[in-house]
Amino acid sequence: MEGIGLRRPPGSRPARIHTHARRLSSGFSLALNAVWLWIATVAPAGAWAQPSDPSSPTSRQEQRGKPEGETTDAPDGADTGAGAGTGGPAGADIDDDPFIDDETAHPTFDVEKLEAEREKLTARVAANPRDAEAAKKLAATVFHLGDVSAALGMLQKLKTAHPEDADTFHMIGAALEESGELDRAVDNYKEAAKLAPKDPIIMLDLGLAERKRGHYELAIDSYTRAIELAPTLAVAYFNRGEAYERLEQQDAAIADYRKASEIDGDYARPHIALAKIYGNMGLTDQAMRSLNRALRIDREEPDAHYNLGILYFRQRRYRDAVSEYEAAIRAEPDHARAHNNLGVALDRIGERDKAKQHFEAALRYRPNYIDAAFNLGLAYFREGKLAEAETQFERVLTLKPDLPEAQFHLGEIFYQRGRTTRALRLYKKALYTRPEDALTYRRMARAYLDQGEPKEAIIYLTKLVKLAPDDATAHEQLGQAYAAIGTRDALETSMAELNQARRLDPESPAILISIAEVEIRRDRLDRAKQALQSALELEPGNRRATGVLAEILERQGDLDGAQKAYEIALDRHPTFSDGHYQIGRLYRLRGDRERERAHYKKALLLNPSHVRAQTELGGSLLEGGDLEGALQALNRAIEIDSAYAVAHYYRSRVFAEKGRYEEARDEAQRAVSLDQNLGPAYKVLGNAELQLRNLKAAKSAYERALQLDPKNSDVAFAISDINKALAADPGK
Repeated sequence: MEGIGLRRPPGSRPARIHTHARRLSSGFSLALNAVWLWIATVAPAGAWAQPSDPSSPTSRQEQRGKPEGETTDAPDGADTGAGAGTGGPAGADIDDDPFIDDETAHPTFDVEKLEAEREKLTARVAANPRDAEAAKKLAATVFHLGDVSAALGMLQKLKTAHPEDADTFHMIGAALEESGELDRAVDNYKEAAKLAPKDPIIMLDLGLAERKRGHYELAIDSYTRAIELAPTLAVAYFNRGEAYERLEQQDAAIADYRKASEIDGDYARPHIALAKIYGNMGLTDQAMRSLNRALRIDREEPDAHYNLGILYFRQRRYRDAVSEYEAAIRAEPDHARAHNNLGVALDRIGERDKAKQHFEAALRYRPNYIDAAFNLGLAYFREGKLAEAETQFERVLTLKPDLPEAQFHLGEIFYQRGRTTRALRLYKKALYTRPEDALTYRRMARAYLDQGEPKEAIIYLTKLVKLAPDDATAHEQLGQAYAAIGTRDALETSMAELNQARRLDPESPAILISIAEVEIRRDRLDRAKQALQSALELEPGNRRATGVLAEILERQGDLDGAQKAYEIALDRHPTFSDGHYQIGRLYRLRGDRERERAHYKKALLLNPSHVRAQTELGGSLLEGGDLEGALQALNRAIEIDSAYAVAHYYRSRVFAEKGRYEEARDEAQRAVSLDQNLGPAYKVLGNAELQLRNLKAAKSAYERALQLDPKNSDVAFAISDINKALAADPGK
């Protein structure tokens, strides 16, 4: 970033940046003492980046490579309900290490004091338009109030009136530099230098402008000339050291920073700059000593505290980092970067609410602060506040449209909302910027699988396997994608990928379970059971393994064995709500309604939002003749998930039993619109239409029911009766 500091007025804090306007003879020096003219802002001391913590609870396994630190992502969990393809809790398995910033903050000005100064100087110039010194002071004051164009206009008039005045050219250069017109600024500085060839401050500012243009060698030449003219000008050594540092000439930079501190023992900035170099060289003790020297000079130097906070963060001394960032903020309350980094450090010690407050503070002081906006979005994302998170990530992408981390997280938000197509577009944008990002390949594959497009998923998973040939999870996911195609050849390829995954990670229960699921598809139930038993040996009570094993046992007619599998899982995981649901379902197959309902209720005690347990409780009450109890249970199920077709199907049956055929028809239509393969719902729809005398509509519904269940003789007889009725009276 930009900046460079001139020696300060006596008794003030160490200067953090350089002033372009030199002290003149006559009254202009009074203006400098009054408003302390700071024009160009460059931060030569800077800071170093904070790395992510590989031991922290949020550290991951796949590199995502964010600016200012590395972040990673863990493989999807097999048994947590979160992760790929499950729509789990927000932030459960995604990269959530915040950004860290390494820029030094800009100074602020006393606006009230500047306004008063402008009023006084305006009156003075009005009283005497020929007072050039007052006019220059007024231009400088207007500049600091933010009206650069007006200041430049005043200075251009002064140049016309006084074409040989070096100070006017100098100040015009400063104004042009602030406006970003660096080439014109350099031209004006050079003209000022011709008029005042022995003025070191002009050479200093010329060097600063060259540095902003990226011409570090020319900047060094100008700083060197300033040093020749003023050998005790500490800031010139400091600025030259910064230019050497930009050219990666660290030894020369260190020498100049040391010289600056020798010349001015009360100058804190060189010590901060030295600490930066030492920190990046891994010389932690020397960096610490330099920062402590800076703080001995000025205990309230915000950038010393800020950089010390970064150093502590690198050492994973997060609480010490918090203390230093807080000290920086006490010294400079609007230090946006300190607020952002304090938020990151607080996040690391688990104080996420406070962290969010500081991300918000950073954005109050710097509304276009990309890192803070990203971090705030991430905080909302982890809280499940997707609308608020979306706002922040959209804000980030407005400021930096190609930031892959923001594209990725916004894609995750759309994915969780079921807007898979838009999520895929964002994932693709992220891959365009970061084409070797393994996590994004995983997410794209997950989205395509959810859309029922396994062939598209295979394209991205194949690329992922090429990127990470030893990644067992990648091979497992590729195997699952081939299994989703379901052809004989695809299942064989699936097994090959899953076996490779097992060779890479023989201790993974998840891979063994995936193997079992494919073996079931191949009707090799004994092999599937063997794989599941191996998975349960590795992780006794694994819920997914238990469920698949119970499915096999149920298919083989061993209901007791299936129930035993769920009971073992419940012993290991007493809060396993789905275990109770499945046991209830097994009791239903046995015709034991009382125990069936008892287990559904246990599942709902553990998880009141378990829509299948709530729905089957309603179905069981319906079968038992308790229509009011069934309707109450089914209404609750639809409150939980209005898109669950089976709940609407059961409710259509309740309405039919009550003789409320129009409502029965509406519910059955809702059920089949949600699941076009729900055959029993078509039968209820046909019955309702028949009761309402809509024979053609009834016939259409029955025909679809028979198509889905060709052996349903009741439906076949109903169609036959309707055909006879229509033949007798075609108008019905």
